[in-house]
Amino acid sequence: MKSMKRGAAVLLSGAFALAVLCLWLYVPGFQAGVTELYTSIAGYFTDMFDTETVDGISGETGSDAEMPSGGGTGTPIDSGDLDTLEDSDITGEDYVVDTSRCPYYSFLTEDGQSVYQQVCANIEALETTFVPTAEISVSQMQDVMEAVFGDHPEYFWIETSYGYRYTSEEICVQLVLYFNSASEDLESARAQFDAVVDEIISGAESLDSDYEKEKYVHDAILEIAEYDESVSDSLSQSAYSALVMGRTVCAGYARAFQYIMTELGIETFYVTGYASADHAWNIVGLSDGYYNVDLTWDDSVTVAYTYFNIPDSVFSQTHTRTGLSTQLPACTATEYYNPETSQDAGQVPERFRPEDQSSGDSSGGTQEPQMGEILEPDTDEGGTSQPSQPDTPDTDASAPSQPESQAPDTGQNNLPDSGSMPSGTGPTASPETEGRGGSSAGMKR
Repeated sequence: MKSMKRGAAVLLSGAFALAVLCLWLYVPGFQAGVTELYTSIAGYFTDMFDTETVDGISGETGSDAEMPSGGGTGTPIDSGDLDTLEDSDITGEDYVVDTSRCPYYSFLTEDGQSVYQQVCANIEALETTFVPTAEISVSQMQDVMEAVFGDHPEYFWIETSYGYRYTSEEICVQLVLYFNSASEDLESARAQFDAVVDEIISGAESLDSDYEKEKYVHDAILEIAEYDESVSDSLSQSAYSALVMGRTVCAGYARAFQYIMTELGIETFYVTGYASADHAWNIVGLSDGYYNVDLTWDDSVTVAYTYFNIPDSVFSQTHTRTGLSTQLPACTATEYYNPETSQDAGQVPERFRPEDQSSGDSSGGTQEPQMGEILEPDTDEGGTSQPSQPDTPDTDASAPSQPESQAPDTGQNNLPDSGSMPSGTGPTASPETEGRGGSSAGMKR
């Protein structure tokens, strides 16, 4: 009897497997449906076990946070289901792009620029799902999303992860945007964000040169924000996390700096790349050209200027651009580069080094940056550039001097009182994170 039951079970299992195989091979849309169901279930359990609440705001954490910013999760779709796709009907044709503030927009194809406008219009309308107005490939769509995230730090309520559906020809036929919890009470979040931005801009506007304003903004952000990998990942990639929450990662520092500097009329770009891990920093345009600035790596016990206004010749020892960032201008200017305060700029800060390389003191200088002549770095016997690592950079007669006309007092007394800085914890709502079949993408360093 038992053997008969086992035999019947085997036959039923085989029949079921054969039926599923037939459905998989011959029924249109069955594969996509199974894939979507599996992704939804996986997303549900990921959100259940991999979330945290920071300052009353919920978001993802964990290994997915190490993905590069702008990561998308795609789902294949059968051609027979194209007519059923949800669409917000917002085309973005009336959206106006300020090309002076949006360099990444210029790197796109004409069709890509059309979809870029549509993405921005849907973000502003808080619409999550739409069909692209132009036919673009998956790779083109990924460039579009990278461009939007690179050009628009003011969209702090959008997550840098997204979903999309695509055909067997690798054509993107639908985009799905995800909004973080700041979007739950966007009016309040904007008020808190704008209050901090206005405070910093008010202090910077009284200064004479773009260099002084740049240093003021650099210092003000580092006074407000601290590096914290545990911050809610759905918000950590935003300027909001740095300026309002006061806890952020590299993307938050870089977007906050980009936004405020751009509001001051100083050309500033958001840059992504690799620097011991996926990383984000800035490029700033001053009177003589472009410089690299890395606020994350300058945020030490005291405000440092080790990675402040560094040319590519030094910066490239630790930082490598990737993606569309490779098309941003080269940083070859030197007038506002001070080797005395940046002697460790060619090295990774100790806390960001791989564990097997973490040794010694690499905190960098903490004195104010000064403009002066360019000093040749020390070299070893093989001729390889080896920046020296003094415990405390000394300022003596040999240090590059700063002409009096270009060296106004830009010390901490110019900073807004950190106690008077508008502060907050963001929207108090803590909605559960929806399962979305995608992973939250972000950069921690």
